[in-house]
Amino acid sequence: MHPDFTALTDADLARESAAGSMSSFEELVRRHETNVYRFLWSCLRNDADAEELTQAVFVTAYGALKSYRPTHPFVAWLLTIARHRVIDHCRSAARRESTADAPSRLVDERDPASILAEREDQEETWASARRLLPPDQFQAVYLKYGEDLSVREIARVLGRTSTSVKVLLFRARRTLVAAWNRQAVRPPLGNSNSRLRPSRPVPAPQPQLPLRAR
Repeated sequence: MHPDFTALTDADLARESAAGSMSSFEELVRRHETNVYRFLWSCLRNDADAEELTQAVFVTAYGALKSYRPTHPFVAWLLTIARHRVIDHCRSAARRESTADAPSRLVDERDPASILAEREDQEETWASARRLLPPDQFQAVYLKYGEDLSVREIARVLGRTSTSVKVLLFRARRTLVAAWNRQAVRPPLGNSNSRLRPSRPVPAPQPQLPLRAR
């Protein structure tokens, strides 16, 4: 019989996990794997890479649980790890291919105008945003409207100040509104109540975690 974790917060589960409870950690995975997968997929646009890195994020998190501070949202802590994994992944890919540096790997080089004309559903909204924005602006917008994080939480994930995040969001919205107005496409990213997430692939695949950290 599975234990009942409904009364426990993420901080409670993290504390129990750090003390050696694998079932508590599995509950944290269950609660947050989709958030992590969506973020990775939105950055990499590759199912296999996102699935592999989702597993890597949770393995890393399990080994670093003692460094987690319960005063911060657990999902923001996970997404910080995920962002570092994206950067490492892109750097490794760049070295293998001897091409552009890691940040440029997050940007699709196709013409944004042609992409905007293809489809207008939520998935294409994020695809066009990803193509139009620099990686740091795209990540700020995704965390704000895709994951509904506060500016302070986004600052923690991106390793920036709250003021810097506000500037990123302002510039991103200005770029997107201008581009979408030119194309007569107006996805609702300006409304904080709109939680736009990629329409696929959800739910995320179940990461196969090892029984102990590596």
